[in-house]
Amino acid sequence: GGKALMKKLSLFLVFMIVLSVSVFAATNLTVDEGRVLKVKVNAYDPDKDKVTISYAPPLNSKGEWRPDFNQSGDYKSFVSVSDGEFVISEDLNIKVIDVDRPPIFNPVKINAVNETQEASFDASAYDLDGDFVTISAVSLPEGATFTNNHFSLNTNYDAVKKYWFSRLIDKIPFVKISKTFNVKLKAIGRTAYSEKNFKIKVLDVNRPPSLAALAPVTVNEGEGVVINPSAADPDNDKIKYSYGGWMNSNKKVTGYDDAGVQIVTVKASDGFLSDSKDLREVYCLSMQL
Repeated sequence: GGKALMKKLSLFLVFMIVLSVSVFAATNLTVDEGRVLKVKVNAYDPDKDKVTISYAPPLNSKGEWRPDFNQSGDYKSFVSVSDGEFVISEDLNIKVIDVDRPPIFNPVKINAVNETQEASFDASAYDLDGDFVTISAVSLPEGATFTNNHFSLNTNYDAVKKYWFSRLIDKIPFVKISKTFNVKLKAIGRTAYSEKNFKIKVLDVNRPPSLAALAPVTVNEGEGVVINPSAADPDNDKIKYSYGGWMNSNKKVTGYDDAGVQIVTVKASDGFLSDSKDLREVYCLSMQL
């Protein structure tokens, strides 16, 4: 009787909850929804008999339990240790802490747009806990709006800036100069929130240069003709001039057979688009000897 009593008193339990840093003797345990609760028991038998450890639900046979996100509340369990003759047990009070999960944005397909077109999309999000979701803008491109979960950006010809290397990119087949605008939105549920970046791609639209009117030119036979065209490019692209008709460059020395009205075609090009004008007033006066 005395030995059995001492043996029973010598059986004791030491609990360890994995979520905690330290090992402690405890019957009150807490765990967040979605986290794993692990209870480890060290049992000592003075006679070095083999002991069997058993756990009651909601713990599994390993003393573990992962409550889902709908199981917040208080739960009862117990753990028992037996050497085949004596059994001791310890009640466990498990408190599952409610975890508010952040909303999740629904995927959005955003198509690239050309300069001067509107870029827009509708944002939406859902909450895994069924909470009402509010979506707001954290950061928007200049000139953009976000109202009633609808994003809108009206682009113009200055949306995509060109640099010195832009012409090199233009020459690559199937590659267009573009600019990506970032849109950052926030979805708030009960207390938790999530943020997401949306990317808006705007493609450059090349505009042709504009060639100014060409002034009439009058020279005598044997004199030189010089044409100084002027053109402006709205995209600030580099302009190259070419000539056709009576002249193949902007300079020509007339001969004694050139008397009459000559036509010169001047073309201004940015490498892709062009503007041309015919100069029909090149007067070459005959020199009578």
